[in-house]
Amino acid sequence: TVYLTSTRKVYSCGSNEFGQLGQQKSQCRPSLVTGFGAEEIFHVAAGDFFSIAIAESGLLFGWGRSLNGELMCKQDSLHEPKLLDKIMHWSVVQVACGAQHCIALTEEGTILSWGSNTQGQLGLGSSEIEFLEPTIIASLNAFPISQICAGAYHSGVLSPSGTLFTWGKNNWGQLGHGNSDSFQSSPRLVKTLRHQEVVFVAMGEEHSVCRTRNGGVFSWGHGGNGQLGHNSMANVTQPKKIMELMGTTVCQICCGRRHTISLTDKRKLLGFGLNSNNQLGTHNDTSARLPITIPISLADDRLLSCIAAGGDQSFSGSQNE
Repeated sequence: TVYLTSTRKVYSCGSNEFGQLGQQKSQCRPSLVTGFGAEEIFHVAAGDFFSIAIAESGLLFGWGRSLNGELMCKQDSLHEPKLLDKIMHWSVVQVACGAQHCIALTEEGTILSWGSNTQGQLGLGSSEIEFLEPTIIASLNAFPISQICAGAYHSGVLSPSGTLFTWGKNNWGQLGHGNSDSFQSSPRLVKTLRHQEVVFVAMGEEHSVCRTRNGGVFSWGHGGNGQLGHNSMANVTQPKKIMELMGTTVCQICCGRRHTISLTDKRKLLGFGLNSNNQLGTHNDTSARLPITIPISLADDRLLSCIAAGGDQSFSGSQNE
């Protein structure tokens, strides 16, 4: 896990076999990550075994494993932050990490991708299996972009008008195109969401979820653990509204590996999907096919201004820390 505090300090904890903590050994509690010089960090993201930080200046730092070009090089492990100089002439404002790939949005509105491309997750329309250089996704140049996102092996971008494009691995329908073709190597419009005014998209390992302007939630992709919230374990190949959430205004939503967490306007946490490691916070290991309330005590209510979900874990905290 990687944390960013309100004072622009980066902390990390957990497993560190490839240097993904930016430290020399594993940590059982959050420990300070150093090596950014005078740069102030405003965003952090993490893939399977690597981490990325964006500085206020738009520079990128990375650490961890880069066997597939995740850090724009071929390296087994890097235990301290490294300036990613191949992208220095771009000013990055957003970055999203998949299992082994990255997507970045620049200040100019350009979309760049690099890393593993075995499932077409870089969106470059290429059959090459990896890219060590940040490469422009030229097919998106004409579109203004408000958000980028990445699942394990699929990716997406959202425009300010609510237009969603997805690409990459699609064996469970996680791209939302109405089929389960193995993969899509170029960005493709998710047609069924064109008039839904989508404002946010989240991607898990093999499923995707979006939130609309009025607080509605749609999900699609792999449903074998109930992570789609449709009271079913069936896969869904195009966006389907989560009926159980109708009448509830969802403010934020996030995806873990095979679970989903949402935060409502009433500051209530709801979760569904795999729960083998209590990632739904229900103090048991029973998975949920429908949204269930995550018990948060009143003493913890002050924390509920943001939520995040990792592989098989979930987290709630203040927006700044």
